[in-house]
Amino acid sequence: MPFLRFICLVAALLVFFFVMVPVQGLLARRRPSLADQIPLLFCRTLLRILRVRVVLTGRRPVRGPQLLAVNHVSWIDVLVMGSLTPFCFLAKQEVASWPILSSFAHVQGTVFIDRRRRRGIPPANRAMAERMGQGRAVLLFPEGTTYDGTALGPFFSSHFAAARDFLQHHGDHRSVSVQPVALAYSRPFAAWIGDDALLPHLWRVLRREPLTCRVAFAAPVPYTGESDRKVVSRLARSAIADLLATSTPMPAGERLSAA
Repeated sequence: MPFLRFICLVAALLVFFFVMVPVQGLLARRRPSLADQIPLLFCRTLLRILRVRVVLTGRRPVRGPQLLAVNHVSWIDVLVMGSLTPFCFLAKQEVASWPILSSFAHVQGTVFIDRRRRRGIPPANRAMAERMGQGRAVLLFPEGTTYDGTALGPFFSSHFAAARDFLQHHGDHRSVSVQPVALAYSRPFAAWIGDDALLPHLWRVLRREPLTCRVAFAAPVPYTGESDRKVVSRLARSAIADLLATSTPMPAGERLSAA
């Protein structure tokens, strides 16, 4: 049945991009809260086709300026997080040309950055701060690349400074909520690492057994005007490492939380 699931996936993408995206554009000007529901529906639909269950632990993000620091395992991460809460995210420039996720990334207000050029960091941080100023949560993968789900890579702290940029231009806010989030998949083939191409990995996900992704929210770390981005980055990484270390096997009967 993987071919049938692939056809359903293509059909869902076509409906979303040719029907729902224009509708979202119209709603964004008149009913922003309703417009935010369209990406949620999109992500949940794709996860259902891909047979990815989402199980939550911990508290979801609260209202207010938010920076979600998430460990990075797969392209599926974006769909998992997008099924839970509206957000925009920081992504490498190459994502803008991907055949499946590029249009979704643009609709989400993604901030793109060329990771090979350090001078791109300050403008990317300002763009992230601008998104937070618009009331949007910003998702950050601090590792900068994907890992196999068993190891946590080093965190790069440069983009945590987006919280500082936000506070400098929004004096009515005393802090930004930096929320560590740990993602753990039930099967190792969910990991998308190295030189693995997107479409072959997608096909592998479609033909293999269903996946479960546990999403664990740690307690938020407040980023204030006096905070050191490197310290906040270390605290976020430590919280995610603790969550991954204490992650338990998925109970067979555990119910789907979001998709």
